[in-house]
Amino acid sequence: MALLNSEFIAIKRELDKKNHHLKQVQHELEEKVVLLEEALSKVKQLEGTIPICMYCKQICDEKELWHQLEQYISDHSEVMFSHSICPACFEENFGEN
Repeated sequence: MALLNSEFIAIKRELDKKNHHLKQVQHELEEKVVLLEEALSKVKQLEGTIPICMYCKQICDEKELWHQLEQYISDHSEVMFSHSICPACFEENFGEN
């Protein structure tokens, strides 16, 4: 009988260890799910076809209103714009004639 009791105690200890480990893993997974849900809620993605004027590059939205390209993209994504001038445009607009 004592042998059965000690085997039972050993099995119970092993099960308790495994149960504790499973609870730790479950807690870690729950934390990761929260982080992923937060990240997903912040994601804005442009997809599909975007109608753009071939001359002025304004974009037409779903309400058929026209917007500057930068404003439209900023409103529909996490992108922000910083303007600069490329070397070719600089030469064309400010270079020596």
